[in-house]
Amino acid sequence: MRTIVTYETSHGTAEKLARIIAAKLDAACINVNTPYMAEDETGYDALVMVFGFRGPYTAQMTKLFLSRMQGKLKNKHVAVVGEGLFSDKEFPTVAEALTAKNAA
Repeated sequence: MRTIVTYETSHGTAEKLARIIAAKLDAACINVNTPYMAEDETGYDALVMVFGFRGPYTAQMTKLFLSRMQGKLKNKHVAVVGEGLFSDKEFPTVAEALTAKNAA
């Protein structure tokens, strides 16, 4: 199974985690901030997305990437790995950014 690992990171922790996962899976590892690399990738069977869930910006980037990739994810194995801890105050804000219909 050919796998690609993508990540979005502000502080580098999600990138480190993504690179570890990619190494274990012998997969390509790319940053979603260079989306053409992931979106133009063909022939992969599985996609692992690693995001450092630390605030609404990351949630918005996650949603934007998923909206761009939506048609290409059909019939693929997909895993989303969230790294980071929320406080009780942060979680509702991030959840709203990730699920808001007008965000993407």
